[in-house]
Amino acid sequence: MIPKILLLCVIFLHFSQAIIIYPRGTFKIVLDNKNEVYAAGDDVKGNLVLTTPGNSVINNVALRFVGEAYAQATYGEKFGSYRSDVPTFFNESKIFVNQQLLDKSKEFKYPFSFKIPANSLTSAEAFPAKIRYGLELIIGGTDDEIEIPVRYLITVINGIDLSKSDEYSKAASCQASDFGVNIKATIEKTGFVDGENIPVKVEIDNQSNDKTDYIHAKLVVNKTSISKKNGKTFKFGDAAPIPEDSREIRTREYDTTFKLDMISVPPKSKGTFTLLAKNFEPTIPSYAPKTLPPFLKINHRFEIIVKSANKKNTISCSIPVTIGVVPTKDVKSKKPSEYLGDGKDVLINSWEHVQEGFKPKYPKFKF
Repeated sequence: MIPKILLLCVIFLHFSQAIIIYPRGTFKIVLDNKNEVYAAGDDVKGNLVLTTPGNSVINNVALRFVGEAYAQATYGEKFGSYRSDVPTFFNESKIFVNQQLLDKSKEFKYPFSFKIPANSLTSAEAFPAKIRYGLELIIGGTDDEIEIPVRYLITVINGIDLSKSDEYSKAASCQASDFGVNIKATIEKTGFVDGENIPVKVEIDNQSNDKTDYIHAKLVVNKTSISKKNGKTFKFGDAAPIPEDSREIRTREYDTTFKLDMISVPPKSKGTFTLLAKNFEPTIPSYAPKTLPPFLKINHRFEIIVKSANKKNTISCSIPVTIGVVPTKDVKSKKPSEYLGDGKDVLINSWEHVQEGFKPKYPKFKF
């Protein structure tokens, strides 16, 4: 069975500069963007500063700008642990040093600039997948000829801005009837950010002979992904679609129950209830059509389910919703502006160092 992949997206922030101590020298990456948030299409600019001690030998130093997705696969079950393929959106390199540096201590400063593709997905750290953009420093020396990569995560945001349209603030409802039970669900608006409380009004007209058992509210994400057969490489900025005879289409729905109330409505009676559901974190953001990558489609819907107490009958209705963002421009990190390595950290994947203890004003996230 082919694994089915789901990408869950949230937003998070990081440092504007980082330092790694290496036996052959000290390497510091300093980003020009002190606000530490990038939009799709922005330039990532900064400097790589290299200080070499005496008698050090370094063959080369390269800085890569990488966008990748790490996905877990499931085989028909909700929670799988198998790691699937890793599609790379882009991988651009700049080589700053390609020769031996000997003798005296020296400092070298190399400016860099990388362009974030306009249709990049929002950065994500979530089950069951991660979407990461990073600066990857590769250090090579003559002693053991081992390249040691050090990565610095950057954040990319490309969600629908809910503040730019009144459509997302309008109320919406759905209705359904079956088994003698009529339900109507209403939400005050259709645009939400991660972690936002969602008041839901549910009206039940129970004309059946059984009482209702519970009201179940959930957010459903439908993801359709397109991949190449016999190959996992995507041209992230290429608008040309993958030919139909050489692509695989995978569709999966993922849902999270964020409100379950044991509310009973007796037979031949009516009831109106207001639930305060909390949008689960993290959530895959919605993307505008002009920025949606050609290999991924995402849709969201809010679903209400009412169950009969004495039978397995259920009745449900759903409302299309948008999970977006409301940007703020004054987001600041509460972490120090530098990360100091101890010489051992070059062996650690530095994604793990970038968000501990941070609580942004921007839409909430979980790591």
